[in-house]
Amino acid sequence: MNIKVLGVGSPFSDDQIGWKVVETLKSMSDLQQYIPNSLTLECLDRPGLMLIDDMQFADTVIIIDAMQSGLPIGTIHRFYNEEIKSAKGFLSTHSIGVIQALELAKALDRLPGHVIVYGIEIGGVTQDFELSPEALKAKDNATGKIATDLLNLLNGEN
Repeated sequence: MNIKVLGVGSPFSDDQIGWKVVETLKSMSDLQQYIPNSLTLECLDRPGLMLIDDMQFADTVIIIDAMQSGLPIGTIHRFYNEEIKSAKGFLSTHSIGVIQALELAKALDRLPGHVIVYGIEIGGVTQDFELSPEALKAKDNATGKIATDLLNLLNGEN
């Protein structure tokens, strides 16, 4: 099994939460044995349609991105395969966001067999280069959930 984890974001404030989760996952000793043979962890800066190419050669892709759906900051959403179509509130600093790129990948028959999208509710995006205290707490919670998901997948339990 080949799993790719893609943290999507930008360098600005809470929009970088996907990157921060991936950075933390890279440092986790439980995951080290799987890198790079079964597990790839990458940060993507506002990939737009390039997301389709970034998912290439993966059996399972986990995407982590900031979102604003109106729920409290720190709320963690998990969407799997067809559920992703119902996801609302993902941020995009370009004309094509994660959900639109996934829909196009499906139409082009370039979507991996399993796609999991984690959306983490954030506040506003500012020109700051640090996560807000609320986003830092959400990052830690999301990292724990995603690490559990990853270990289950890598050990054939999902």
